[in-house]
Amino acid sequence: MLADRDEYLANRHAAASYKKIGNYLAIIAPYSGTITKRNIDTGSFVGNANESPLFELEDNSKLG
Repeated sequence: MLADRDEYLANRHAAASYKKIGNYLAIIAPYSGTITKRNIDTGSFVGNANESPLFELEDNSKLG
């Protein structure tokens, strides 16, 4: 019974850590807007500081 409990807790901990990694990889904008220009393709390597930004986001809600 103790071995089963320990295996369950280990699997629960592993699932929680995978969820944290998935959240780390997601890109979430701090505000709503429209992406007007994309500078990357799906599967592209990102992270080089000398490259252009991933995308340009504009907030059009205050126009007019």
